[in-house]
Amino acid sequence: AVPREEWFHWVGSYQASEVEDEPGEFALYFNGEEYASGEANGNAAADPLLKQLGDWGQDAYVGLVPDLNRQFDGHMDEFRLYNRGVTVDEALALYNYGMGAARACDVNGDGTCDAADIDAMSQNVIDGTASAADRNALIEGASPDGFNTYIGDSDLNGQFDEQDIVAAFIAGTYLTGNAAGWAEGDWDGNLQFNEQDFVSAFIAGGYLQGPRGAAAVPEPSSLVLLGLGLLAFARRRR
Repeated sequence: AVPREEWFHWVGSYQASEVEDEPGEFALYFNGEEYASGEANGNAAADPLLKQLGDWGQDAYVGLVPDLNRQFDGHMDEFRLYNRGVTVDEALALYNYGMGAARACDVNGDGTCDAADIDAMSQNVIDGTASAADRNALIEGASPDGFNTYIGDSDLNGQFDEQDIVAAFIAGTYLTGNAAGWAEGDWDGNLQFNEQDFVSAFIAGGYLQGPRGAAAVPEPSSLVLLGLGLLAFARRRR
């Protein structure tokens, strides 16, 4: 039973099978921990119409069974819909984020995840309190704990292209020896902008690759990936 008179976090994830007409896999997460998982069953699992959200005969509803006779008696907040499956780690990260826990990407603790946090992590690496792997995880790791982008993405819009190079040069620190941050072209983490930053960025292989995809999650067209995350509050029925 769900708790009464308190907030709880619920995630439902479904991934279709690669084999036509075979049931996929489901997983349910309660307050960041896996509650149940296994092979999906029932008519919907092999229904080709499941490839389109809402084609369950009576559409898809949030907090309401399609027969319109039963509904969730409580409050909801922070509802999210994904076009891919949600992993165990992502479900926990969403729970921590929804409950107000500090996000790993907020390295400097100012409540915002931005380029300044990458600069703070670079300083931590220089000071020896973090590793280069930690910095790479911050940059390339999946949201919400990482920026899910490429080395070289100066404006942190999720991709590395010519606009990032332009922005870095406009900042005017290239080969000056002056301090530079991520937004000013310091992509290798030494807090300066020089030729080594281009070497690091192009070796990483993200240039003109478009937005970085979900980490290690294949999304071929034959799969249907669905994740639902919501923060809900159940109140006692009067």
